[in-house]
Amino acid sequence: MPKELKNKRRHIVFALYIAILLFSFNVHAGDVTLSWDAPELNEDGSAIANLSGYNLYYGTTSGNYNHTVHIGNVTAYQIANLTEGATYYLAITAYDSSGNESKYSDEIRITLDEPIETKPEIIITDSVAPVSDLYIPFGNVSEGHLSTQAVTLTNDGNADLLIGNIARQVTLSTIFSILDDHCSGQTLMPSAKCSLSVRFAPDTSGEFIDSFDIPSNDSDEFFVIINLAGTGMPTSVPVIQVTDSVAPKNDLHIPFGSVTNGLHSMPEFITISNTGTASLGLTAIELSGRDTDGFFLDFHMGERPCGNENST
Repeated sequence: MPKELKNKRRHIVFALYIAILLFSFNVHAGDVTLSWDAPELNEDGSAIANLSGYNLYYGTTSGNYNHTVHIGNVTAYQIANLTEGATYYLAITAYDSSGNESKYSDEIRITLDEPIETKPEIIITDSVAPVSDLYIPFGNVSEGHLSTQAVTLTNDGNADLLIGNIARQVTLSTIFSILDDHCSGQTLMPSAKCSLSVRFAPDTSGEFIDSFDIPSNDSDEFFVIINLAGTGMPTSVPVIQVTDSVAPKNDLHIPFGSVTNGLHSMPEFITISNTGTASLGLTAIELSGRDTDGFFLDFHMGERPCGNENST
């Protein structure tokens, strides 16, 4: 702006309403749009007949405007490529066709928002408390049996989460396996979820540990390891042991010797024991074979009677 024009600012009154609207901006630049009403009167009260345009002044210090824009005769203007997070001070002047320039308008202070970082955020939980510790203890599981737990993946960020192939880099042994995988290769929008199941199926007794990986495009956790543990227990089965009161006790044979007709022998006792890890059920204990008429069973004698032919 020529010096002689700046000296003539007293000739036009710039008492205007200025409205400021912040537009959306990306991470590279910030935009601000100003709008205002055109002045109608000169300083002496006469009508402005030769308004030619406006000048915009702005800077990062109040009253010190190191940027000047010659706008022309329009009542709105957009300033582009401002710095996010910075504070700017703005004022506008009007000038006529003779070069007379008004005083500064009231100063406007604008602070642009910091840029919003867009990124995905993976959250992994499972069905065993504590659910977010990336560890699944299956506890004790009998041989030949199985236990299944659920794993849930959630996108807690504000950008799409891309899930890679699960358990591809850190693979599982045959004792552990992944079932119903609805996550590998999937794209989760913000707040979306997917799930999979992990199974522990011990085929022998002992303690087992394993782990698998969940890759994604989360820059903070692009490779998450889930740790697993479980103990295989011997299968619970009943084991019957039968002994009697005639040596050898475990030969399943009771010799009564010679007994006079019309008399009976002294009773011999049979002991049934369960040496297994599950309940033993006894059903239909009865005599069979030849000459059963000379023998009979009494379920109410002995130190711990069976009670009847059906017992546990």
